[in-house]
Amino acid sequence: MTWTTYPLAPDDGSGSATMEDMTKYSDIEEFTQGPKIRSDFIHSNEKSDHPAPVFSSLFKLTPCLKVKRAGAAAEPAELIRRAHEFKSQGAQCYKDKKFREAIGKYHRALLELKGLLLPAGERERDSRAASLAGAPKIGCLSEEQSKTVEAIEVDCYNSLAACLLQAELVNYERVKEYCLKVLKKEGENFKALYRSGVAFYHLGDYDKALYYLKEARTRQPTDTNVIRYIQLTEMKLSRCSQREKEAM
Repeated sequence: MTWTTYPLAPDDGSGSATMEDMTKYSDIEEFTQGPKIRSDFIHSNEKSDHPAPVFSSLFKLTPCLKVKRAGAAAEPAELIRRAHEFKSQGAQCYKDKKFREAIGKYHRALLELKGLLLPAGERERDSRAASLAGAPKIGCLSEEQSKTVEAIEVDCYNSLAACLLQAELVNYERVKEYCLKVLKKEGENFKALYRSGVAFYHLGDYDKALYYLKEARTRQPTDTNVIRYIQLTEMKLSRCSQREKEAM
C-alpha cells in the first residue's frame, strides 16, 4: 500500500480501538445510535444505504458500549482525564503511522466527552435521569473544564482529519466535515482552514477551496503547501472559466 504523506500532523496532547470496529463508523453518534450497523469505512467515498448484517462477533462492540454507560455515571474530571489519555494515545499511534488505531483512539476520546458536549439543558436532563436511576449526578462544568473539553474536541477532530488524509483512498467528504467542526469552534485554526481547502479542492468545489486556502494563507503566508494548493485551485478555476466561455 502506498501512503500519501501530508505535512500537518495531528495536534499532540502531551484498547486501541480494541475497538477497531469503531473505525468503521463515520462519527460518534453513528457508532452509538443503536442496533443498525452501517457498512461505512473511513477510507470509502461511498455510503451504503443498507444496514450491514448483524455481526456474529458483535461482542467486539461490548467494551465500547460499556464505556459509554459507565461514562454517564462518571464525574466530569474523570471523563476529561480519560479523554485526554485517549487523545495522547492517538497522537502516539499517528507518530507510529498506525493511522487506523489512531482514529480509534480519537473516537474513544470523543466518546468519553459525548455527554459533556451536550447543550447545558440536555446535560441537566441526562444528569437528572442518571440521578433517578441511582447513578451519580454529573455536576456542571467549571470554566476551566469547559475550555479543556473544547480543546480536546478541537484537537481530536483536527487529528481525525489528518489521519484520514493518510489513507490511500481519502474520504474528502469526511475530512471536510471534521474540519468544519473545528472551524465552528476556532474560526482561525490554520490546520482546519488548510485541510478544508484541500478537501473542497478534491471534491471539485474550487470557489470554497480557494476561500479556505486564502484564509489559511493569511495565517501563514509562507506555507508552501497552502501556496501550491492555491495555485492548483486558481488553475482549475481558470480552466472552468475558459470552458464556459467556449460553450457560449
